[in-house]
Amino acid sequence: GNEAGDPASILKSLKDQEEADVKRFRLNTKPPTYPDKDLAALPDIPVDTIYRKPNFCHIPRLPSEIRYRGILTETEQKGNYMDMGFDRGVAEDTGIKTQVPDLDKPMQLVWTPGLYQPSCTKYVLQYDHPDYFLANEFGESKLHLPNPTEKAVYGTGEAIQGFIMICMANCHWNCPGDSINTDNLVSGNVTITVNGDQVNGYSPYAGCHFLKRDGSHKFTPDADDRFDLRFKTIPKKYM
Repeated sequence: GNEAGDPASILKSLKDQEEADVKRFRLNTKPPTYPDKDLAALPDIPVDTIYRKPNFCHIPRLPSEIRYRGILTETEQKGNYMDMGFDRGVAEDTGIKTQVPDLDKPMQLVWTPGLYQPSCTKYVLQYDHPDYFLANEFGESKLHLPNPTEKAVYGTGEAIQGFIMICMANCHWNCPGDSINTDNLVSGNVTITVNGDQVNGYSPYAGCHFLKRDGSHKFTPDADDRFDLRFKTIPKKYM
């Protein structure tokens, strides 16, 4: 067949173009100007850092290479959108009721069965899934970020800046009454700590929130250049 039309060749060509564009953008010496009033309102977060610097994105939404290759979950379970052989976590209703007595137990990865295409159908047409990490009232849920596999695969050797953003699972107008979402995150429904320091502020940005402590958005990584995040909700709530 025509090599130029081979899917693998096309994918490689597109990836090469993307990498070249990213490199050109990051190395551009022109003074950066960004029409971002929301970020400009957060003076201790350098706009150039957010727009030009690499970041670690620990998000379980599908489809994504980080899920399929087991990078996010640090597991040998790998797969794709057809065989679903990767680590899927647990169903949402199970996760909400699960107790987390072990402080070293990682935050639960959950999926909502009602948002998945029934397995009895012949063709898989639905690939996008808003899987998320869940915290509840039963003990602390932990994320130690970035995990070693993420650092090995996506790390660049640059020092970690320490700006942490969390994005809530989006339920739009149909949020369950016992869930914590973007609208009620700031009402004291959850306790979050970063390397033992309690978060006491949230700054909304682009549908997510930058974590804040004592007026600063910058957190200092631990000796391993990582962040130990712990979450616990108030009774009868989950996020």
